[in-house]
Amino acid sequence: MGNKMGVIRKHAAHSPILSDLKTIYQAADEQKDQAALDRVTEKWSPKYPNSMKRWKDNWDAVSPIFKFSTTVRKVIYTTNAIESLNSTYRCILRSSAVAILF
Repeated sequence: MGNKMGVIRKHAAHSPILSDLKTIYQAADEQKDQAALDRVTEKWSPKYPNSMKRWKDNWDAVSPIFKFSTTVRKVIYTTNAIESLNSTYRCILRSSAVAILF
């Protein structure tokens, strides 16, 4: 779901939707998370129908993370962000290396 955050962030920088989305993945357990998802989906579907549909469609892939404590989940999110950044750096470096050869 990180990709969806990026898409929304491009169009709605510093928007209240980012705070609302955080209530989903920062919920204490899966039950509270499901309630947060329902609230956020109801509120933001008119403006971001595709993003909200993705959350619902991929819920089976997202929900297992709530078996972990909030501390472990934070490490997982941080690791994903770091891996994403490293991937971006690799792409940039690969492009630069090719450009230098020509």
